[in-house]
Amino acid sequence: MQENPFNRASFRFYEALREETQNWLKDLMKGAFDPAGFAEFARSMGIDPSRLAGLAGQGPVFSPYLVLDLDSSASEQQVKQRYRELVHYVHPDTAAIQGTGGLFLQVQLAYDLIKKERGWR
Repeated sequence: MQENPFNRASFRFYEALREETQNWLKDLMKGAFDPAGFAEFARSMGIDPSRLAGLAGQGPVFSPYLVLDLDSSASEQQVKQRYRELVHYVHPDTAAIQGTGGLFLQVQLAYDLIKKERGWR
């Protein structure tokens, strides 16, 4: 049985397209994460970026107090006030920059975990 030359050409075309797409994505993502820009953004939200440096390589840890940049001894009023401040900065509808949906979800999750931990409604 003889192989169809069209199938062979089609396969080569899709392989070349896949490779070009991967190269394009690599080029697009180069420099996408700017550490200085991230630190400036964190400071604009009132978060000390130096407190985040020790987390690298420690494995998957989610600390709701770290997300809200509060101590676990923070009062109910402090927690609620900080939550409202951060939501204002990172909510996709009110954020000054685009792409903050993931940050908003983290802030929301942190607040929900603190509420559950403290027995708030």
